Amino acid sequence: MLLGSNKIIFDLSCGKGTYLETREEARRLGKLLVRIGKSLDKQVGYIITLMDEPVGSSVGNILEIQETIKALHGNMSKDVEDTVVSLASIVLNMAYGEKDFATNAARVINVIKSGQAMNKFRQMVIAQGGNPEYLESPDKLPKARIILPVFATDSGYISKIDADICGSIARYVGAGRINDENEIDNTAGLVIQKKIGDAVQVGEVIAYVHTNDESKAEGAVKNLADAFEYSRKTY
Repeated sequence: MLLGSNKIIFDLSCGKGTYLETREEARRLGKLLVRIGKSLDKQVGYIITLMDEPVGSSVGNILEIQETIKALHGNMSKDVEDTVVSLASIVLNMAYGEKDFATNAARVINVIKSGQAMNKFRQMVIAQGGNPEYLESPDKLPKARIILPVFATDSGYISKIDADICGSIARYVGAGRINDENEIDNTAGLVIQKKIGDAVQVGEVIAYVHTNDESKAEGAVKNLADAFEYSRKTY
C-alpha cells in the first residue's frame, strides 16, 4: 500500500530519553529512511533533535496543548523554536525548492509573529468542531486537581535534566500508560521551569507535577527533583 503523502519529514529524537542514544544512530536511521523513501518514489527529509532534556517545558496532553498555543502566539522557548523552524524550513525546501535555509527560517518566524500560523490553526480547530475560545485563553483548559512544585536541592547551574526520568514520572502520574489497561489523564503531566545551563538557588521552583492521583503526588515530586543535577560551572 502506498502512502498518500509524497513528501515526508521525520523528527528523529536521540539522547537519554529516547530509543536512539547517539546522534550517529539517528543519522544512520535518517539516511536509511531517505533511501527507503527514494525506493518508493517519496521525498523524505529528517532533522535530529537532542533529547538529553525535555524539548520545551511541558509533558502531558493538555499541558503540551497550552504550550503549543502560546508558541503559536510567538511565545516559545529556544529549543522549541529551533525544532519548529528546522522542520518548517525543510517543508519549504520540499514544496518550493528553496534551498536557502536562512531565508526559509525567516519566512517561518514571520508567519508565526504575524499571526498567520495561529489563524490557520484556528481554522483547523473550528473545522474539527473544537472551541476556538481556548486559543486566546489556554489557561481555561481543564487542570489537574493537584499541582505541586518541585524545588532545587542545590545552588549553581542546571547541568542535567534526565528526560528518561521525566517521561517515566509523567506516565506514573497519569499522562501516559504504564500498561494497556491504564487510561490516560489528559490533565496530568509535568511542567519544567528550568533548562540546562540556567542558574538556580536552593529552594527555587524548578518544575511542577500535575496529577489527580494523590497517592502518587509526593513520590513524583521527590523523583522529579532527582532528575536534576547541578554544577558550579557556568554554561
